[in-house]
Amino acid sequence: MKKQLLGLITVLCIIVLSSSFAFAATKPLKINVHHKSTAKMLNVGIISSQKANLRSNASRKSKVLLVLNKGTKVTILEKANNWYKIRTSKGNIGWLYYTLLKVN
Repeated sequence: MKKQLLGLITVLCIIVLSSSFAFAATKPLKINVHHKSTAKMLNVGIISSQKANLRSNASRKSKVLLVLNKGTKVTILEKANNWYKIRTSKGNIGWLYYTLLKVN
C-alpha cells in the first residue's frame, strides 16, 4: 500500500512539474534591458565662461588637458561635489568646475 501511494505521489509530482515547465516555456520572456545604472540620461552642458580649463582630475591643482571656449557644447558624464566630468564632441574627457558650465 505504501509503495503504491509513493508511486502515485511520484507520478503526480512528475506531471505537475512537467506541466509547469511546459507552461513556463510558452510564456513570453520579459527582459529588463533598462537597469537603473544604464538608463541614466546624459545631460548636455554649455561652457558659460570665456575660457574653461578641462582638467585631468576634479581639482584646481590637476593638469589642464584642454582649454574650452564659451558656447562649447559638452556631454556631462558624472558629477562629483562641485565638479562635472564631461566629454567634448571630439571625445576629450576631463573635469570642469561647476561655475564654468551651464547645465541644460
